Amino acid sequence: MSLFTIIKTGKAILASTLFSFLILFSGVSESFGEALKVQELFLKANKSYYEGRYTDAIKEYKALLEFDKGSWGEVHFNLGNAYFRAGELGSALFHFKKSSEVLPRDGDVKYNLEYLRSKTKDKVEAKPFLDPRGLFPLNQKEVTISLMSFWVLFWVGSLLYLLLKYESFKWIRNLSFFFVLLFSIPFLNYAFWERDFGVVKVSKASVFSGIGKDNVKLFVLHEGAEVNLQDKSEKNWVKIEVDKNKKGWMRKEDLIF
Repeated sequence: MSLFTIIKTGKAILASTLFSFLILFSGVSESFGEALKVQELFLKANKSYYEGRYTDAIKEYKALLEFDKGSWGEVHFNLGNAYFRAGELGSALFHFKKSSEVLPRDGDVKYNLEYLRSKTKDKVEAKPFLDPRGLFPLNQKEVTISLMSFWVLFWVGSLLYLLLKYESFKWIRNLSFFFVLLFSIPFLNYAFWERDFGVVKVSKASVFSGIGKDNVKLFVLHEGAEVNLQDKSEKNWVKIEVDKNKKGWMRKEDLIF
């Protein structure tokens, strides 16, 4: 995995040949030419980071995510590092959190995310309606693959038990059905209950009772505060929720999401 050292000693950056292998065989690239372009941009972003040109590194890592590879936890992690070095705590926290969604078991990602949360003034964290990640430290792709695998195994076991009447196939059927039910919890969470989140990226942002600054100012959030997004349909405003007692409207330009 491609990680930088910033808050904690991380893992070394992968050699370019290994990264090429990842690009070519992970199924995220549609062509060899695109794979080479992505690799070149990745190495260019790394070079910018190591030379201290964090603004350039940010642009280059963000360009990587434009290749429909927003699920790359490593790129989000490196982008969080670059934002942190550039002094943009809110944007750094956002990308560490995005990285944690893809790499939920990675210790470096978890450490950096918790470190930045400890540096925020408001100490608020956007929590989903249902969060089974403590029980299932898997990302959405892993949950889906696990669920589908046990679902197939259930039907295979059921068919073999029906034909051969072996008790072992009955156990396979019953056990696989149990895991189907178990993995349905995080699957349904990702499918129906997972909410978009945002992070305050300015030093101080006001939350209003309605759209427009002429409405009542309800409270103020500071850089790094995490919020759930309830309505993004308005052009310049977004409805947010901190908890059930703290909701309101914020300017979109004050958030990264």
